[in-house]
Amino acid sequence: MIISEAYLSQHHFFRLKNTEVNEIYAVMSVRSLVIALVSIFVPIYLYTVTFSIQQIIIFYLIMYSGEAILEYPALKVIARFGPKHAIAFSLPFLVLHFWMLWTLPQYHWPIWSVALVASITMAFFWQAYHYDFSKAKEKKRATKEISTLYIIIAFMSALGPLVGGLIAGYFGIGSLFGVVTGMILLTIFPLFVQKEPHIKHKTNLIKAFKFKTIKQIAAYGGNGVEVSASMVFWPLFLFFVVGTFQNVGYVTAASLVVTVLVTYLVGLVADRKSKTYFIGVGSFLTASVDFLRVFVYSLPTAYLINCLRGVTHSVYESPFVAEYYLHADEESRPEYIFWMEIGQDLTRALFFGFLLFLSYYMNQSSLLAWALIIGAAAAMLMVFMPKAKNESNAIN
Repeated sequence: MIISEAYLSQHHFFRLKNTEVNEIYAVMSVRSLVIALVSIFVPIYLYTVTFSIQQIIIFYLIMYSGEAILEYPALKVIARFGPKHAIAFSLPFLVLHFWMLWTLPQYHWPIWSVALVASITMAFFWQAYHYDFSKAKEKKRATKEISTLYIIIAFMSALGPLVGGLIAGYFGIGSLFGVVTGMILLTIFPLFVQKEPHIKHKTNLIKAFKFKTIKQIAAYGGNGVEVSASMVFWPLFLFFVVGTFQNVGYVTAASLVVTVLVTYLVGLVADRKSKTYFIGVGSFLTASVDFLRVFVYSLPTAYLINCLRGVTHSVYESPFVAEYYLHADEESRPEYIFWMEIGQDLTRALFFGFLLFLSYYMNQSSLLAWALIIGAAAAMLMVFMPKAKNESNAIN
C-alpha cells in the first residue's frame, strides 16, 4: 500500500551489470509488481468494508504522522547496518500490514494499528532505497538511467492494477491480499545472500539542515501530496463513477503506451537539457490535468484523463527524481534524505489533517473533489526544486 511505487526499481537493470548486490534488484522488481497489484485498491477496499471517507482520511493521517516519527530510528538503522538490512527489516511489516488488511473484516483491527504497521515499513524502506540508489547512479546519465527503468516499471505498474482488479473482481479482495502476501515473503530471502558492509555514519541532523533545503522539501512535499491525492482519492472517485474493481484496474492501466513513449523521449533529452525545465513544464501540465479529474463523469472520460496524466506525469517524474539524487550528492547523504523524507511525511500529514477538518463541514462528493483540487495545486510546488550544483552543464 505504499504510495508512489513508480520510484521503485528505477535503476535495477542498469545496476545488474555494474554492482555485486544483485539480490536487491530482484527484490525491488518483485516488490514493485506486488505493490502495484494492490495499492490502488486499498482505499476502495476500506470503503467497501464500511469505513467512511472520514475514517479513511484518519487512516492515512495516522500512517504519515507515524512515518514521520519513525524516520529517525530508520536513519540510525541505515547508518549502523546499511540500507539493505533496513529494507529487509521493512518487509515483514509490509506482510503484516497486508495480512491485517486482509483479516480486517474478521478481527476488526483498530484503524490506528493497521496504519502504524504501514508507517514502519514505509519509513525503513524509503530512506534505505533512496540512499541505495543515490549512491549507485551515474551523475551524467541520471535521468536516462531512471527513464530506462521507468519504461519497465510502467509495464509492471500497468499490469499490477489490471491483474489486481481481475483477481479482486472475480475472487474477492481477500484473495488479492493473499497473493500479495505470498509474493512479498518470497522477496525477503535474497536480501540475506550476501553480507553488507556497515556504513557506521555518525549523523548530525542540525549541522546537515540548511536553509536552501527548505525549497527542496517544499517541492518534494508537493510531489507527495499530488501522489497521495492520486493514489487515495482518485481511485475512490473512479470507483463511484465506474463501479467495479475491474474497471478501476482497466482505467489505471490505460495510460501505459503514452507513459512509455513520453518517458523514453524525456530520458533521451533531459540529461542534455535542463531537468528543471522539464520539472516546471510537467508540474504545470500535471496540475492542469489533475484539476480536470473532478469533471470525470463516465468510463470514457476517465480513460481520457488517465491517458493525459500518463503524458504529463512522465514529463516531470524522472527529471525530478534525478534532481533529488543529484542534490543528495552535494550534501551529507543520510541526513539530506532524512530531511527530505520527513518533510514529505509532514506535508502529507498536513494534507490529510486539513481534509479531516473539511470532512466535518462537507458531504462526501465535495470532499473528494476538494482533495483532488488540493492535489492538483500541490503539483505546482515541484517548480521549487532547484538545479543541483553538480548537474552537468545544461542547455536551457
